[in-house]
Amino acid sequence: MSPHDYSLKPSDVKKIRSADLIVWYGPDLERFMTSLTEEQKNVLTVSELSNVDLRAFDEGHHDDHHHHHGSYDPHFWLGPKQAGSVAKAVAEKLQAIDPENSAQYQDNLKEFLANLQKTSLEIDAELKPVKDKATSFFMRPMATSKTITS
Repeated sequence: MSPHDYSLKPSDVKKIRSADLIVWYGPDLERFMTSLTEEQKNVLTVSELSNVDLRAFDEGHHDDHHHHHGSYDPHFWLGPKQAGSVAKAVAEKLQAIDPENSAQYQDNLKEFLANLQKTSLEIDAELKPVKDKATSFFMRPMATSKTITS
């Protein structure tokens, strides 16, 4: 499923309207969700979180895929720091909505952040031999090949 060409089914709308919490990136990526999120009281919009250090797009990015994401890369989950910041915001929102289970949300967050840190260190170790070298990688869901310099 890609937000670039996705359209909501009636069953999706029903689920969204009955959700206790909606977590979405924002209108730059998921414009189809905008009117639905305006109707809900418990919404977390990732692109509006001040503590998530979203990466600004390079000037020529928008010509690559023929779609527009706004000024920032919406793929926040690819960055450990950004993913951790969003996880903290989700946990805080869940605790506010459901204070009876606050301890469970906090425990889950703590475990997630520990796993995220461990995975980040493992990836850093794997990539250390190619640090500062041009590297090509392929991301199947996006079906694009990129060349980066670490």
